[in-house]
Parts: sequence; structure tokens; C-alpha cells
Amino acid sequence: MKNHQNNGYGADNKTIEVELAGLRVGEFVLTTFPGEVTVPIGLNIKKASKHNFTFVAGYTNGYIYYAPTAQQLKNAGGAQEDSDCLLAPAWQKIFEAKAKVIITGLLK
Repeated sequence: MKNHQNNGYGADNKTIEVELAGLRVGEFVLTTFPGEVTVPIGLNIKKASKHNFTFVAGYTNGYIYYAPTAQQLKNAGGAQEDSDCLLAPAWQKIFEAKAKVIITGLLK
């Protein structure tokens, strides 16, 4: 974490590029994220999916630490997940929208 902070992530709004992917096997649908996504985000993605068996896999294609919700980021310092984060609050909407696009593409 200190190394990332020393390199300026989070301090001056640098962009962190990540790789997202999706997988479908029958009725099983999976989307990925290279961080530790909190439960509310996973539930939002499951709710937005048309598949009953939708899952979010964290720690994939790299690791960018914790990925709390925008609301949880407002509590920075209250929990480790909220303070060990490289992401701005806007990341949640961006990821949830992209996950929906990926999952929708898997339905075709």
C-alpha cells in the first residue's frame, strides 16, 4: 500500500487500469475484478443480471487491494477495507455498469 501511495495512486487522481472478464457456462455467469469487492457491490451486480446464477470473482488478473462501495469510502479510516483503497468513489458505478455490459454480452 505504501509503495502505491508513494507512486502517487490516489494522491493526484491517477488512473488505474484493470482487466475485467466474463465467463458463461450454461446458466452460470461470472464477471471478474482484480480487487476485494465488498458484498453490496456483488449483490448489485447479481440483482442487475438476468441470470439466477451470477457471481463476481475478486482477486483476478492482478490485485488492487480493497474495493469498497462509494458509501463505505466516506467512512475512510473506520475499517481497513475503507482506508486501504486505491479507488475513488466513482469506481463503483463504472464497474457495475461495465459488469452489466459484460454479463449482457454473455447472454447472446
